[in-house]
Amino acid sequence: MNKFGLIGKNIEYSKSKIIHETISKKLNHNLNYEIISLKKDEDVILYLNKLRNKEYQGFNVTIPYKEVIMNHLDIVSDKAQKIGAVNTVYEKDGLLIGTNTDYDGFKLFLEIREIEINDKNILILGSGGASKAIYNVFKDKGIIPVVASIEPKINYPFKKIIKWNLIDKSYDIYVNATPVGTYPNINESPIDINLIKDKVVLDVIYNPKTTKLMKNAKISYNGYDMLIIQAIKAQLIWFNNDLVINSNLVDEIKEKLKWIVLEHYLK
Repeated sequence: MNKFGLIGKNIEYSKSKIIHETISKKLNHNLNYEIISLKKDEDVILYLNKLRNKEYQGFNVTIPYKEVIMNHLDIVSDKAQKIGAVNTVYEKDGLLIGTNTDYDGFKLFLEIREIEINDKNILILGSGGASKAIYNVFKDKGIIPVVASIEPKINYPFKKIIKWNLIDKSYDIYVNATPVGTYPNINESPIDINLIKDKVVLDVIYNPKTTKLMKNAKISYNGYDMLIIQAIKAQLIWFNNDLVINSNLVDEIKEKLKWIVLEHYLK
């Protein structure tokens, strides 16, 4: 059976194994998935060598290795280079290749849920890795959002960036790319909830299902679709499958996961 895994640190809690194995059954992929929580940073190279030697067929990558791993790959996709992070790695023709399916997760989420973004003023909360992926999706769609950062730096790859204390009500869509409000800190919000009344909120958080920020918006979406889509996209890359991801596929996988493991997790 093909071996895959998630590389990260302190990730024993991750639900990626059950998510990927559920997806693999739906897509008829022969897959065994492991949670690889590294104790030493240098073990990144150890597992990349296992991939090169075909002991594994691919990896997902999470914090804190999304940037570090780029230095040890033979090829990094254009979108991963623009974002500055890799979250999916595979081997092809003896070469180790890295790409970023967080980008695909957000892009396809916007498309399959038919979220209207044209002619909208958009603010992204946070300037980390998730923010960079989301920013590049909007940019490739011809939209330059504003990014709010606690400490703006000149080397951030954003054209419009403001300090956190300058956030106001002038935006149509607020995208939360921070972890603020994640379980168990469900009573926290990254900004004053009065700012987003009658607004649209897209929150990358998926636990809880409805964050405090989302509860106070006119229309809101959580990050669960993005989580599922990026995982599907990774498998399609690993298995060289050209299947088109649509809302029916995403909803079917979400329904299967609901009864297998996540009914107590997404609250």
